[in-house]
Amino acid sequence: MFRLLLILHILKKGTFMKNTVKTIRNRILSLFIITAIISLSGCTNSVMPSSAAPTQGSTTELPQITICLDPLANSDLRKAELRSSLKNIPGYMESFTIDIEAVPGGVILSEGEVGIRDNSLMRIRTEMMAGAGPDLFICGCPRPSRGTKRTVPKGLFPYPASAMKSNLFLPLDDFIKNTSAIEWDSLVPQVMDAGKYKDTQFIAPLTYVFGITGFDSAQHSIEDTSPITWEEQIASGSDEIRWAGHTNDIFSIFGNLADYERDVLTFSEEDLLFCLKNLLAPLDIPEEGAPETMAGLPIGLPNMVDNKGNCSFGDKSPEYIFIPQYNTAGGVTAQVTSFAAINRNTDNPEEAFAIIELLLSKEGQQNTELYDSLYGMPTHMELGSKGAPAQSLGGPWHMSDENFKAFCKVREQINAVNFFTPLEEEIDKMLWSCFETELSDNELEELVSDTYRVMTMMTGES
Repeated sequence: MFRLLLILHILKKGTFMKNTVKTIRNRILSLFIITAIISLSGCTNSVMPSSAAPTQGSTTELPQITICLDPLANSDLRKAELRSSLKNIPGYMESFTIDIEAVPGGVILSEGEVGIRDNSLMRIRTEMMAGAGPDLFICGCPRPSRGTKRTVPKGLFPYPASAMKSNLFLPLDDFIKNTSAIEWDSLVPQVMDAGKYKDTQFIAPLTYVFGITGFDSAQHSIEDTSPITWEEQIASGSDEIRWAGHTNDIFSIFGNLADYERDVLTFSEEDLLFCLKNLLAPLDIPEEGAPETMAGLPIGLPNMVDNKGNCSFGDKSPEYIFIPQYNTAGGVTAQVTSFAAINRNTDNPEEAFAIIELLLSKEGQQNTELYDSLYGMPTHMELGSKGAPAQSLGGPWHMSDENFKAFCKVREQINAVNFFTPLEEEIDKMLWSCFETELSDNELEELVSDTYRVMTMMTGES
C-alpha cells in the first residue's frame, strides 16, 4: 500500500500532461481501494470463531425456522403447546429445526410487564424494517375487554389489514396451489378472504368468532326472516329477534369498521350516535316475558364448554334457534381472533409454510394443542360437528346434529369479517362507559363525537 501511495505522490509532481496524470491517478486509486477491501475482508475472516463453521452431519447445517408466537395470554404455556405439536410437521429435525420466540403476554399485565412486552414488539418490528426478523408469525388478535378499566395489550400487528397493505408478509397463493395437506375449500371462505389484499392471500386466519343468541326451540317459535338489516332487527315485532339485536357487540353492527385501502371509517358520526342510542334504549319487554336465552354468546372457545368440558350445545343440550346480531348490510359480522403469516424477509419460505400447513389442516386443527386455548372457532368448517370434534383444554367437544346445522345456517350469512383491532376496543369502551355512568343527551353526543374523532385518527395512523 505504501508503494501505491508513493507512486501517486510522484505522479503529482511529475511533468506528465495534466489529463494523463489524472487518468492514471484515478486508476491507481481504484486499485488501492480494492486492495484495502480485500485486505480488510481477509482480516475479518481470520478472526471468525471456528465454532461458526458447522461440522459434517451436525444439526447446525439445518436451516432454523424462527416462530414468533404472540398468543396474548400465557406465552410460556402456549409455547409448550405449540412445540409439542411440531413433531407432526414433515421434515422437522431432518430438513430444518425450529426455534419459538414467545412474546410476553397475559390477560392482566403489570406496568413492568407491559414495558417488557412493548420492548419485545419494538425489537421485532425494528428487525423487520432492517430486512430480518422471525420467519413465521402466529398471533392472537386482542379482543375488547368488556369494560373501561382494563387496558388490552396491543398486538404485534395491531391492524393486520394495514400490515398486508404495507407489504410485510409473503404472498401464500403459490404455496396454497401446490399443497395437498390443506383442504382450502373446507375452510370458511369469508373468513379466509379476510387474509387477502388485492386478491392475494397474505394471512392465514386460524380462528374466528361471531355473536349469537340461542333460544330453546321447545319454548320459542320464531319466524325465519333472515337475513335482515340491524335497523330492521331492532324494529322487529318479534321479542326474540329484537332481543338478539341488542347484544353488546356494538363493533359488529357496522360490518367492516374501516376501509384500509383509503384509511377511512365506513360509517358516519351520525350512524354511531343512532346505533348507541338504540342499544341503550329499553327493550320494552316485560321482565316476566323476557326470553330464556344463551344470550350474546361469541361462538367458539372458551364459551362452548363448561368447567367439566361439556359443550353448551352438545348432545344433551336443548335444540336451539340461533339468531345473530345482524349488521347494517343485512348479514353477520365475524372477527378473526388468531392468524399466521410468513415474514416477507424469510430465507426459508417452504419450511415456514409447512408449519401453516399443519395449522390449517383438519387434523392439525383437531390435534394441535395450541388450538385448545385459542379463542374462537377453528376455520375448518366441519370442526365442532359430531363427526369432527374440536378440542379444548377439557377435551373434545361437539354440538348436536341439530345445533350444528343451526350454527352453519348462521355462518353462511357472514358478509363482513374484521380482525380484532384497537378500533373494536375503542368503540366497545364507548358503549361500556354508558353502562357505567348514566349520561344526558348532550353528554352522549359529546362522547360519540370524541370517540368518532379518536377512531378517525386511529384509522389514518393505522
